Amino acid sequence: MKELRKCRMFIYFSIGALVIACTAICLSQIAVAYAGEIKRNFPIYLVGIIFWVGLCSAYEFLGIASFYRKRDMRRRKQSMEVQRVGIMCFFRNKEARVIDIMLLICILLLAILWLTGIQNSFAVLGTLALSIFLVNLHGIVNGRTYCYLKRIQQENKRKKLSRSG
Repeated sequence: MKELRKCRMFIYFSIGALVIACTAICLSQIAVAYAGEIKRNFPIYLVGIIFWVGLCSAYEFLGIASFYRKRDMRRRKQSMEVQRVGIMCFFRNKEARVIDIMLLICILLLAILWLTGIQNSFAVLGTLALSIFLVNLHGIVNGRTYCYLKRIQQENKRKKLSRSG
């Protein structure tokens, strides 16, 4: 049970790191304007560092969550099921359906912004940041680790219901 709690915690850490990385994308326009005012590139470099640290941390946290999932599977003596990678799957669970629909809407919005030639950089960067966040979130909620956590959670609910009923 400890492994599952740690696994869930690292998935949440990963989502938090993705939020930080995507916020850095939104801040890039402000950093460019501020760098022009002070005649230094430090704000631009800082935003870039925040983005890459956030993104790399997110993937590291997902790797750690996967480690705890595999450890729990060994403890339960379950074999590793062969599944497609989460980024290649759609609509695996309720959360994935919501996120996948949001992702498709966001990509359509990004395409509309590009095709119409809207020059509002805040709208474009915000939509781009949201698209990047949703693509990564799509990979998480359709991924093996999240689906495994959902399956174990459902099994535990069924066991509680059968004991009480």
